[in-house]
Amino acid sequence: MPKTIFITALVCTFFSLSAYSASKYSGPIIDVHIHAYKEQSPLFGLEHPPTLRGKTYRAVKNAEHLKQEVLQRFHKYNIVKAVVTAGELWLEDAPTTILVANATKPPSILKKQHELDYLDVIAEVAPFYEGKKLDHPSIERYFKLAEELGVPIGVHIFPGSPNFGLHYLPEVLGSMRAYNASPGQIDNSTD
Repeated sequence: MPKTIFITALVCTFFSLSAYSASKYSGPIIDVHIHAYKEQSPLFGLEHPPTLRGKTYRAVKNAEHLKQEVLQRFHKYNIVKAVVTAGELWLEDAPTTILVANATKPPSILKKQHELDYLDVIAEVAPFYEGKKLDHPSIERYFKLAEELGVPIGVHIFPGSPNFGLHYLPEVLGSMRAYNASPGQIDNSTD
């Protein structure tokens, strides 16, 4: 009898979960990781080799193409807010949607950007690309600035977009526990 109850409960759970997963979410979305680029980005026009999922990715042609494609998707998928690294490049085109993010500049410049309303998020902090852990002393100044300004901080988890870390930084693969769209962790750091 207990076995029958368990199997019945399991079957009911399966069907209720199937119904839940089959429903389509149509509410608002906040995208927390997009990049705007200037025209000279070396990423434009690239074809990324197949990922573990067997997909090949082709990059947009130029900065304007990227902006137009992304803004169309904001509308199509009901993306109401988006954290955009270098978002100041697109802010005029989508002022109510874009949350400007930067982290690759010195804190003094980020502070000035915030004063000018060109910084909503300190992101993306990516110490893993330099072989550092998130608790490395050089990163502390960004956490202090985020606290001072009252803004969130976004951390990029290695390795990056389709095979980015695998093909542009192959020398760090030996120090990663996981790669290719899996949470990476630096194991043999020198700090």
